[in-house]
Amino acid sequence: MATQKIDSTAFQPRRKLALVIGIGKYEHCQELENPENDANDMSSALE
Repeated sequence: MATQKIDSTAFQPRRKLALVIGIGKYEHCQELENPENDANDMSSALE
């Protein structure tokens, strides 16, 4: 079996991004009380 050396520098972690949007009004669900706080909490949890 042939083996090949892999350059570990090619597998550096990449920067990850997330877009968090707080929406409070939905067509078929009741309105959320504070979607801005929910979005901020989710953003903090993802950091």
